[in-house]
Amino acid sequence: MASLFNHNVFYSKNGMVASSHPLASTVGMEILQKGGTAADAAIAASAVLGFLKPYACGPGGDMVAFIWNHTEKEPFLINGLSNTPINLSSDRLLKRGLKEVPLNGALPLGIPGTIKGWKILHDKAGILPLSDILTPSIIYSEEGFPVSKETALEWKPFEEKLMLWDASSKIFLRGDRTPNEGELFRNPYLSDLYKTFIEKGFDSFYQGDICTNILELSSIHNGFLLETDFKDYEKGSAFSIKGILPQTNTEAIHIHFGNKNTSLYPHDCSGTALTVIDKNRNAVVLCQSMYSHFGSGLVLEKYGFALGNPMAKMKVSNLSFPDNKIPFPWRLSLITNQYCLAGIGTYYNGSGQCFHHDLPEEYIRRDVSIGISGDVFIDNIVDSDSLLKMNQFLQISPSTQSLIKGTILSEKEISVVVA
Repeated sequence: MASLFNHNVFYSKNGMVASSHPLASTVGMEILQKGGTAADAAIAASAVLGFLKPYACGPGGDMVAFIWNHTEKEPFLINGLSNTPINLSSDRLLKRGLKEVPLNGALPLGIPGTIKGWKILHDKAGILPLSDILTPSIIYSEEGFPVSKETALEWKPFEEKLMLWDASSKIFLRGDRTPNEGELFRNPYLSDLYKTFIEKGFDSFYQGDICTNILELSSIHNGFLLETDFKDYEKGSAFSIKGILPQTNTEAIHIHFGNKNTSLYPHDCSGTALTVIDKNRNAVVLCQSMYSHFGSGLVLEKYGFALGNPMAKMKVSNLSFPDNKIPFPWRLSLITNQYCLAGIGTYYNGSGQCFHHDLPEEYIRRDVSIGISGDVFIDNIVDSDSLLKMNQFLQISPSTQSLIKGTILSEKEISVVVA
């Protein structure tokens, strides 16, 4: 169990970025130094993580985020979740002899929400042009970047899955193996996607050539996606949750995404989270996932990303979702004190306990991210006493309110960059 007081404490005046990879944290800080907001930096870091950790996140997955407006003391929730295909039904799956949705292939596909989430985040709180935000990811995707030890270890178990399809093998394998530690990984196809966003905007993901490629891939593998799904895809949402904030620093609110009666996620659930605070003390806590590692395993060869599998392993007899939104394996929580607000993203394994209010420790994965705006910042805590530990930390305020304070509470590799 991680101890709150056994880790280094960081201080900053002008901003702080934390993520699961040093390059993503560095890219986020470079955006802040260009005058970008926490939202700009979060999108930039998220985009480069889609290149660095394609098994955990990317354009074909989903995301949710908190935005903290420090001036207004108001938090907003960004909903970038998949919709279910209109043509999908329990009857159609039962006719195929299925009792649960497969882990791989086209049947577990939804309409990906990450790019819509980026658009909402940028529209709500970003100021820099997409060319500034996405250029670092384009450069690294084209020129390549050495694979870290942690990334190589997380990539390795999915060689067999990636070998099922030519496109996934071509982009994410080296022959019959995954990239080794220190080996240069390139994905120029992904850079073409990001260039498209710069030229045509994030909405281009849901129309035109990108959408056509997704639909063709789904059709080849007997999936249910239709052009109508993309045309009718909700514009996403950003809504204030100020009215439901905790009233004391011993309270917390928990926001679940989806149907509490929908239980099972794949046991190889993947995801990552990042937190950014800018010089104005605005903050973003962003959680993203492919659901299982490399999602469905299907890859858009032309644009270099895998499609998530949000429907995977769900019982065919229980495919009813409010507003067609597929449940997301993160729970976001908030806690406040007189100085600041804390946002927590808790990632679940496939225990079937995904939507319970109180989770025993064994049901919580250790890839959990916390971001706190104002004078306090935390990233990554690993046990079920998280709210109590946060409450303790929130009582310890720096002597000056001009500082951002941060600490790492995880055994996992977390990179914090300060300015």
